[in-house]
Amino acid sequence: MISRNRSAGVLCVLVALFAPFFAQADEIVVKGDRLRGTVVNVTTTAIEFETLYGKGKIEIPLGDVESVTTEGTYVVIHGETETRGRIVGVEEGVILIGDSPDGAERVEAESVQLVLSETAIDESPLVAAKRKLRYWSGNLDLGFGLSQGTVDTRAASLDATAERRKGPTRFLTNLGLFYGKQKDQEGQSLTTADQYYGQARYEYDLLERLFAYGNGYAEYNGVQRLSVRGIPEAGMGYKLWLPDDKDSDDFLAATAGGSWVYERFFGGMDEDYFAVAFGLEALFTLPYDATITGSVSYLPSVSDFANDFLIRSKAELAIPVWEQLSFNFAIADDYDNTPAPGTTFNYLTTTVGLSLGL
Repeated sequence: MISRNRSAGVLCVLVALFAPFFAQADEIVVKGDRLRGTVVNVTTTAIEFETLYGKGKIEIPLGDVESVTTEGTYVVIHGETETRGRIVGVEEGVILIGDSPDGAERVEAESVQLVLSETAIDESPLVAAKRKLRYWSGNLDLGFGLSQGTVDTRAASLDATAERRKGPTRFLTNLGLFYGKQKDQEGQSLTTADQYYGQARYEYDLLERLFAYGNGYAEYNGVQRLSVRGIPEAGMGYKLWLPDDKDSDDFLAATAGGSWVYERFFGGMDEDYFAVAFGLEALFTLPYDATITGSVSYLPSVSDFANDFLIRSKAELAIPVWEQLSFNFAIADDYDNTPAPGTTFNYLTTTVGLSLGL
């Protein structure tokens, strides 16, 4: 009798512990297979689902979903509207939000911008901020380098980017710094990097692939004896390649326009010229959600193409490490055909560090 009572007690404890876990699971049926877990996100073409049976999320095309029901409440942001409720189904590109499929609000999947769990909004300040700033995204990159030996070297970099996307416009701001020092055994110090920069860029889509843009860039570089470099620029761009997946941000674009380059060097000497601006920009998604971005701009003087020009290029690789944290590697190169006296034509920098996506 005691053994039976003990077994019954253990069974009751197990049921009490695991019943809430199973009760709170979302459910999705895909081609006859029933899965339990958590709806992570809903895009215009798929449902991102995290099962109870393993780690990581899977992406299920909407066309393969026969039914879906969430236990928790979600906030579905589409257009200028927010719809709150349980996700109770999908049908022909429409997401059903409500207590049951009968009478549920029908939201076009193509209009969905963001899907957030109400629980996540309440528990995470970052998620709550993302809801309020749904058109904004950002990154904070931090890099640090240290070597000790015959020569001690220290370097640090900081780069902050904020971007607002709300069709047909895009607005991007970027601020950063890169500073490094070197000291030898005799105690003599040398500055190896001393750069501060900022950028603001605005784009407006005229057609699916054609866009107009305006760009402003400013920089200080102590190593290159550059007090200030200012480059206002405006022109047109064309996306040479776009992926079939409408949810993807990948692209390859070419730009052309006009600009004015102003440079003031240490000692008071300055230079300015009107330039034609040619550029290439790209973003590609790699396996495991890694991304690589790159840009190059060629700014030759209108009056002297061959002997007065500036080439600026940058490439960046981001590899996800944990949630919103990524490993980041960036390389940038500036080639100035008319640099400050006593400096080199080329200035190359590399940074390695971590990037926090906001």
